[in-house]
Amino acid sequence: MDVQQVQGHSGGIWVLQRRGSDFNFTSVSKMHQCVSVVVSKGNDKWLCSGVYASPVYTARPALWEYLEDLSKDNVLPWLVIGDFNDILLPREHKGGVFSMAKADLFHRNVDKCDLVDLGSFGTKFTWQGNCRSGRVVHKRLDRGFCNVDWRLKFPEATVEHLVRRHSDHNPILLRCSIATGSAGDRPFRFQAAWFTHSDYPDLVKTTWARDRGNIAQCLQNVAHESTIFNKDVFGNIFARKKELEARLRGIQRALENIDSANLMRLQKELLIAYENILFQEETLWYQKSREQWVKLGSRNTSFFHAQTIIRRKRNKIHGIRLNSGEWCTDPDTMKSEALKFFKDLFCTTQLVTRISNADGVLALDDTAVAELIKPVTKIEVYDALMSMKSYKAPGPDGFQPIFFKLFWKDIGDDLWKFVKLAFENG
Repeated sequence: MDVQQVQGHSGGIWVLQRRGSDFNFTSVSKMHQCVSVVVSKGNDKWLCSGVYASPVYTARPALWEYLEDLSKDNVLPWLVIGDFNDILLPREHKGGVFSMAKADLFHRNVDKCDLVDLGSFGTKFTWQGNCRSGRVVHKRLDRGFCNVDWRLKFPEATVEHLVRRHSDHNPILLRCSIATGSAGDRPFRFQAAWFTHSDYPDLVKTTWARDRGNIAQCLQNVAHESTIFNKDVFGNIFARKKELEARLRGIQRALENIDSANLMRLQKELLIAYENILFQEETLWYQKSREQWVKLGSRNTSFFHAQTIIRRKRNKIHGIRLNSGEWCTDPDTMKSEALKFFKDLFCTTQLVTRISNADGVLALDDTAVAELIKPVTKIEVYDALMSMKSYKAPGPDGFQPIFFKLFWKDIGDDLWKFVKLAFENG
């Protein structure tokens, strides 16, 4: 246990460990607004900083100076969690006055420490109080931040806002990993990294030719053959990377003791293969992250991986509030409630209002009408495709625009005819 004593009637931080826990906690440093400990289990270690930021605004810079110094010296995965007594965004408060200047400073301090927000689920706010006017104020003062290494170490970590009882704050609960339940069959997703394998372009051409003219069937065929190719030929990128690293380490250890032209030649071949697999790994995470502003090929693999995890956590639904006001986290109940909501939404009878030219709506002239109804050209489809972001979210078939761009020469005619038919027949 570690304790940071109270100052007057406020402050104070306790770090407690459950009896019989497999983890060890080692105090690293502390100041009156933060306690930092190393959490370890065997050789596995990470840093945790528990924060209780001063309610006095002018005292908070000392906290961020401490955290910034810690971030510069720290080499471990790092979690920073607690009551920051500040908010980042207007939507994180209700009632009272939002200070953009304070929020901007909070943002800058977080950025200086290279931290990312872990997000949260449960209640929207974590604190309730009263302002001078007597109005009730709600704010999200309690939260968790971490560095990229910690986010990669615990990709499924979540922060839950629990029920407020005797305090004006909601307790927050960090779960480093959660039971995800049955995810069912994973849907097909085209992987751009497959294109880097010399056999894959021929596989697509051959498969597409089987049902040429039926684009839906062609896409199904390619998805099926690509899944088999990924399992039997392409393989697991990360397993192949580890295997190559192990072989290279063995060769380099051997070369420390003997001179061997054969080993030198083999090392050169393996290094080429290793560079290729690093590019495949980066392509994989770049595609999953859907970040368009960082250039592919600049070895930002860990950044793309972290962005992928953050996007997944942001998109994941941990719970929903039922019509009764009850918070529900049961997966089966959430599925049935979501289905019911959208059935009610889209099955509602809507009155259709027809507008006639008598109402003063301008009509298109003959030239404009002729332009709209003329046949769609292949170059128009090509230009539209090339203007799309390559890695935007795929449709139900699992193919992103990058697939159609890469294989335009082989599938362009079928894609154009499909679009043309859609415009002609609706």
